[in-house]
Amino acid sequence: MKHKGEIVKKRVKESGVAVTEVAKRVGVCSKTMYNKYHKIDLKIDFIIKVGKAIYHDFSEDFPELKNLINEDPAPYRSKLTLAQCREQLDETSTQLIEVLMENRELRKEIDRLKIDSDTGS
Repeated sequence: MKHKGEIVKKRVKESGVAVTEVAKRVGVCSKTMYNKYHKIDLKIDFIIKVGKAIYHDFSEDFPELKNLINEDPAPYRSKLTLAQCREQLDETSTQLIEVLMENRELRKEIDRLKIDSDTGS
């Protein structure tokens, strides 16, 4: 028998979603999530809820779920890997810093222009 708790733990970790956030989305406390990781057998409903919380189709891990999930599994599949998400985050952060620096320079220029107009230069 597959250790369902270990598989769920692995998928949560791979998702990059914090355990506290997954627990919140599933409707349990963090301690309960950690306790579930140690269980060999987990209820199907719980596994499906975790799958929705982390956008993962657990029917890939547990083929017996294929007939129980009546929804299109596509929304559960991440379109980007965690590494790709981190790369996009880094790029976006760099762009944000550049915009903030430009904004700061523009504010300095506006302040200089205000001072010049107040002094009549």
